[in-house]
Amino acid sequence: MGVVGAADEQRGEVPFAFVALESGATASELELLEFPCVRFSKIKIPKQIIFLEASARNAYRNVLKLRLQDHLRDLQSAAPGKGNVVSPEKKSL
Repeated sequence: MGVVGAADEQRGEVPFAFVALESGATASELELLEFPCVRFSKIKIPKQIIFLEASARNAYRNVLKLRLQDHLRDLQSAAPGKGNVVSPEKKSL
C-alpha cells in the first residue's frame, strides 16, 4: 500500500491510497476505508483507494511514490471534469 497526495482546491492536498492485493485476497474500498475512519483524523483518510494489479517497488521493496504520483496524475487527466475522482477499476503500472 502506498499513499500519495493530490492537489485539492479546498484543502490544498488530499491523500489517495494505492493498494495491490495478494493473489487470492479480496477487499473492497469500503472495507479498507473502515480501518482509518476510527483511528485517524478526517484529513488523513484517503479520498479514494485505487486498486493495482502489482505495486511499484524498488529492489529494496520500498514503494516508489513518484511512480504512484505519475499514475494518479495520468488517471486524473483521463477523467477530466471529475475533480480528484478516478475510475475504480484495477490498473497496472
